[in-house]
Amino acid sequence: GALEAFDEARRIQPDFHNVAEIGRLLRDRRDKLGKPDSPEWPRLYREILTRYSWGLPDNLRPQLREGAAQAYPG
Repeated sequence: GALEAFDEARRIQPDFHNVAEIGRLLRDRRDKLGKPDSPEWPRLYREILTRYSWGLPDNLRPQLREGAAQAYPG
């Protein structure tokens, strides 16, 4: 569902570079992200936070931080 949502966002706002990049990440990692408990999800969240968080709504940041923390415990 995430990939479809980003494709739709890119269709609506094609100028938002980070939306296209996140969509690309989702497509490139589709096989690794097939399961909700895949260790690839926390890595993806971390990458989104560090590279593509410009324009990210404030209400989504805590959820991504929580998910990213699973990739880098401690």
